[in-house]
Amino acid sequence: MTKYVLCAFNSSQFASQRVGFLVCWEQSNATAATRAETCAVEQELSWDSISTCATGSGGVALAAEAAEQFLERFPDHATGMFGVPVVKINDVLQIETDFAPLLATLCETRIEAGACLPPTSFLAQARAPA
Repeated sequence: MTKYVLCAFNSSQFASQRVGFLVCWEQSNATAATRAETCAVEQELSWDSISTCATGSGGVALAAEAAEQFLERFPDHATGMFGVPVVKINDVLQIETDFAPLLATLCETRIEAGACLPPTSFLAQARAPA
């Protein structure tokens, strides 16, 4: 993540602002500063504080903290090639990341989800009067 994104996240109060900022960020092809300013305004974040943070020591500190947290969480990814996304179910790394195997693994945890019901149970549930 860039310092602009880290500083925007740090200055936001709500998860919805962070999600909105990131969606805006990903949809833009502008320079980092232009993207950040546009997305900050859109999410009602202070562009001045984000800009000051990203171009100063605050951004450096946030980037160092993010890198440290990444290395703590993914020590095997410190160097070399690795795949994304990293998918874990109950803290177990999933090597197969296609939909069907992931769904099967999730359902094996006995979560309550319509996608985990046997086909006949799902149809019966769908047909049941509300």
